[in-house]
Amino acid sequence: MRRRELRVDIIAGSSNDAIWGDSASGYCCGAEIRIYQWPSGFTALGVPKYSVLIVNEAWGAPSGVFDVHISCGEFASASLINPLLFRRVAVDDCLLKNGKLLYPGEVISFHYANILPYPLTVVQVRC
Repeated sequence: MRRRELRVDIIAGSSNDAIWGDSASGYCCGAEIRIYQWPSGFTALGVPKYSVLIVNEAWGAPSGVFDVHISCGEFASASLINPLLFRRVAVDDCLLKNGKLLYPGEVISFHYANILPYPLTVVQVRC
C-alpha cells in the first residue's frame, strides 16, 4: 500500500499583504517570518497531528525581531504546546516566544493536534 502524504506549506505574508515592522534603522518585513506546516501523523486517540516550523529569515534586522503575532483563528490543540514558544492570547491572535526576541535564522518548532490544520500567518512583527 502506497502512503499518500499531503504537505501544506503556508508561508507568512505575500507581496500583496506584507506586514512591515517598525525599526529605527530600517524595515523588517513580516513576510520574512516563514511558517511551514504539514500533517505528521495521529495521536493515540486518532486525532490528526500537524508539525509547524517558524523560521526568522529577517536578515535585515541583525539584532532580531520581537513581539511576533500570528493570525491563528480559534487555535486549540489536543496535545500540549509549550506556551513559552506559542500561545493563543485572543481569538485570531497567537504570540510567538512570549513576545521575546527571535534571532535571524532561529527556528521555532512545535506539533499540535486537531481535526483540521489552522491557517497561520504573521500579522505583526517589531524589530
